[in-house]
Amino acid sequence: LRRCPPMDYLARHRMAVAAQLLRERRLSLWDVAEAVGYSSDKAFARAFERHLGATPTAYQRQHAG
Repeated sequence: LRRCPPMDYLARHRMAVAAQLLRERRLSLWDVAEAVGYSSDKAFARAFERHLGATPTAYQRQHAG
């Protein structure tokens, strides 16, 4: 079992929740950012892209049902 620092775990969890919200709901970027604990949609977008390799908008378009 590989351990990771608590902040890394938290960041990965927040991005997983954000990705799920982007796939399942039509929420604004601000709403998703706020739901996962970011006070800035720009900071959220940078973190999301760093963790998932795509902007939240591109990710939502790619996974639109």
